[in-house]
Amino acid sequence: MNVVLLTVDALRKDALGCYGSPDGLSPFIDSIQHRCIRFTKAHSTGPYTQAAFPGILSSSYYLEYGREESLSEKRVLISEVLEKANNITAGFHSNPYLSEDFGWDRGWDVFYDSIDDDVDD
Repeated sequence: MNVVLLTVDALRKDALGCYGSPDGLSPFIDSIQHRCIRFTKAHSTGPYTQAAFPGILSSSYYLEYGREESLSEKRVLISEVLEKANNITAGFHSNPYLSEDFGWDRGWDVFYDSIDDDVDD
């Protein structure tokens, strides 16, 4: 079994073809959507990246462990759960708030941090 968690910061569903957009902006997502589980009733735990991603990746509210700049060690990330179950994990992002500087690299076998990594490597 493969698990792919695709999150796109600030993407509205009405921009995706699989939800009816005729714009053709999401051909890859549209092509795989029949083999995926879509969470159509999901709601964000916060209005911006730092408040929303703890809910997505640790199933906890932003203020649950205090309002810290870095990710609290008390939060167990889905990457850590998958790694503990002997899954190969990889994380890729392009958002400075999700960088290893804030602790989001925990639990990933491969973590591409676009803030620090050189594309040519």
